[in-house]
Amino acid sequence: MLFANMGATAHLTIVCGLPGSGKTTVASAIAAERGAFRCNADDWFDRLGIDLWNEPVRARVEEVQWMVARQFLRHGVDVVVEWGTWSRSQRDRLREEAREIGATVELILLDAPVDELWNRVDRRGREDPPISVEHLIEWSTLIERPTLDEFALFDSSRPPTTADDHLDELIELETAMWRGETRGDREWMEHHLAPEFEEFGRSGRHWSRSEVIDAEVGEIHAQLPLLDLRIRSLASDVAHITYRSVVRGEHARRSSVWRREFGRWFMVFHQGTPINPDPTPTSS
Repeated sequence: MLFANMGATAHLTIVCGLPGSGKTTVASAIAAERGAFRCNADDWFDRLGIDLWNEPVRARVEEVQWMVARQFLRHGVDVVVEWGTWSRSQRDRLREEAREIGATVELILLDAPVDELWNRVDRRGREDPPISVEHLIEWSTLIERPTLDEFALFDSSRPPTTADDHLDELIELETAMWRGETRGDREWMEHHLAPEFEEFGRSGRHWSRSEVIDAEVGEIHAQLPLLDLRIRSLASDVAHITYRSVVRGEHARRSSVWRREFGRWFMVFHQGTPINPDPTPTSS
């Protein structure tokens, strides 16, 4: 019943993400569980027969929804906002105004690779004209993803994952670089090497991204699993991997840097240093 929680502390949930990231699924589940008022502009557009691409009207609809949402919060009714909230300033406003009412505030970030986002929006076929891959690539550069510092401003949150949450995936990706069927797969390599990728091989040669992708790869003869492999987080979305490789009996120490963007890991840098079988200790 409306206003059934009179006197209770209301809770605002902000769901941040691009189209296809799963905002409606998450927001609908929260609304059903908590009896929350759900702010979804697309639903109103559909009912009113308004073009989903009409951004000026979208801004006015979202403003009206937030005006109504504040009334619900004042009366102890939970609210979930699923507009996408791409900008930090928009999220700041929602958090601060909800706090002024006395509500607690939660931030959820939903992210996924562009190709996965496009598959989802293509399957639902809601927009006319449809959202394209080019749209999603552009929007992925425009969205201001929440930082860890921003997440700390909320009463509760679902912050970005760290390398520790992706250990199995990172091990598999690094190992795949030593398998002929993946290392020799041009599409796979383009999918996993960052645009600025570079490598310093065990021979000392510098390799560019295009040179690595264009290189002919046969049987690699690497010993798997990789030896002494360690992973540590350099940031919430950056991982450093070190290990020892053995290829045809030759040992080398390896170091790779991976960065996670749009829900996918990209290798940014790799270096190999040969291991002298009888090294003489030096200070440098």
